[in-house]
Amino acid sequence: MKSSALKIISIFWLFGSLTWAGASLMNRALAAEDLGAQNVGDIIDRLEDTAIKSQIIQKDAAQPTIYQYIGRFINLFLAFLGVIFLAIVIYSGFNWMMAKGNQQAVDDAVKHIESASIGIVIIILSYIFINFLVFKIMGIGTGLN
Repeated sequence: MKSSALKIISIFWLFGSLTWAGASLMNRALAAEDLGAQNVGDIIDRLEDTAIKSQIIQKDAAQPTIYQYIGRFINLFLAFLGVIFLAIVIYSGFNWMMAKGNQQAVDDAVKHIESASIGIVIIILSYIFINFLVFKIMGIGTGLN
């Protein structure tokens, strides 16, 4: 009986102390200065200035051409393939670690990692080919440079 009462008291004490700490942090955050933002328009202007400075968007930029859209799509597609490569390598590495001495599982994992590595080399070479050969020779920019 004593141990269960002690556990319940400990849980309430832990919950209370975490609640108190959270409320204390919330009060500090609310009491912090507002950094000069008076309304939503100020915040949006600051976000736009940050995007221009980090070259995410360009100020007074012309409408992108169809070639730039195609270039952006190709870059996005190649980035997506890179994410797939990463997922395959992580999955195969996990299978390799969980093989528990099963040589067939280790061989399968190594085969998947080798295939994924060959695939990423092809992706990198196609990225180089698309960006440096095609777009530079034809004089077409992707708008990301």
